[in-house]
Amino acid sequence: MSVDFQIIGCGVFGLSLALELKHRLPAATIRLFDRYEPPVSDGASVDTSRIIRADYADPIYAALGIEARAAWLADMELQACYHETGFILTVQGNDDRGYLDSCLANVKASGVAATELSHTDIFTRIKQDGSHAQHQLRGYANPISGWADAEATIRVLYARLKAQPGVYFVFEQVMHLLYEGDTVSGLQTVSAEQYHAKQTVLATGAWQLPDVAVPTLATGQVLAWIALSDEEEQRFSHNFPVLINFSSGWFVLPAYKGELKIARHALGYTAMRTIGEGSIARTISVPRTSLSHPGQQIPEEGEQALRQGLELFLPNLAKRPFKRTRTCWYSDTPKGDFLIDWHPSKRNLFVAMGGSGHAFKFAPLLSREIADILLDTQHKDPKLATVKAQRRQKWSFTAAQEALETGTGDDSRGVGGHLEWDDIA
Repeated sequence: MSVDFQIIGCGVFGLSLALELKHRLPAATIRLFDRYEPPVSDGASVDTSRIIRADYADPIYAALGIEARAAWLADMELQACYHETGFILTVQGNDDRGYLDSCLANVKASGVAATELSHTDIFTRIKQDGSHAQHQLRGYANPISGWADAEATIRVLYARLKAQPGVYFVFEQVMHLLYEGDTVSGLQTVSAEQYHAKQTVLATGAWQLPDVAVPTLATGQVLAWIALSDEEEQRFSHNFPVLINFSSGWFVLPAYKGELKIARHALGYTAMRTIGEGSIARTISVPRTSLSHPGQQIPEEGEQALRQGLELFLPNLAKRPFKRTRTCWYSDTPKGDFLIDWHPSKRNLFVAMGGSGHAFKFAPLLSREIADILLDTQHKDPKLATVKAQRRQKWSFTAAQEALETGTGDDSRGVGGHLEWDDIA
């Protein structure tokens, strides 16, 4: 069977791209690979909730976020996954004031009626009095942001794709690619089966293949869920916003299905390991998940950070036992920009990864952006062509490599640096 596209990875990048390719090229034959059938429980795309916001200091992502919200609302099945509860961004004192002010300016420039908040205002919005807080906070509220059920979204995308003709799935681990000279001709799975295609797309998220070096780093981020009473669930879901404290990276989402989720968006943990053998052996960060390490809990450092956030914002829950915890593994690029480009040294290999902890919110339109680059779509409208060119440059291998060499970092993370798992767990 002749296959036009092979996509390695059935997360939000891979599934949505396959759907977009079938929309544009109905006769195309597509084969997708993953270790398990979607939703794959340890993938970053699969969770109870993901934040949906246009609140960025970078105007390119801010504009894309506004487009994404409209796309969530325009799709009836995805709209059912989306909850527009509002969003609050806070900082402590004058910490990181430039980032918050840039986010606010971009949101207001898009026409959103964002409201600046004092310390008291912030705690009133989350139904606390704030008198216990050791730090004075400032921030703003965006009424047209919220969150989405990430696992439900993946189920929608997967169901749509399964209904398409000419789409096939292989649920086995991909071990390495196959080559004819410097051209990628296919791949080999753990069962030693070989699959060939005209073009191969790498959409593996935090996981890397040993023979394909990409400028991404797998970083672990801590999440925890607290069981709530019926009264608490009502309190923390009705008129309760998503809140991020940029100074620490701590955030909380509205109650959902009897639970309150808290997490930290930081530089995170690395788990350095050597993968591959011989000439392709290299040391990278490899995700440690509940599937690869059953029973694994978050490190004590992460639990302490989550409880410190509770002490500041929701002190009555600070000592509550966690119902469960998880380490979610991001695919981080040097600046937090996506990596969507042809591989510079491996012909016929296209890379769509580097979600950096914030790609999921763009799920309804991310595939459009990826397909535009993959298919080299030309836009006649000059303004749109300029926007697309800016995005393409931002998400290129060249930009990622330059950031890696200059040490330019991701300015959206909380305080601190990377922590090696083996050193703190």
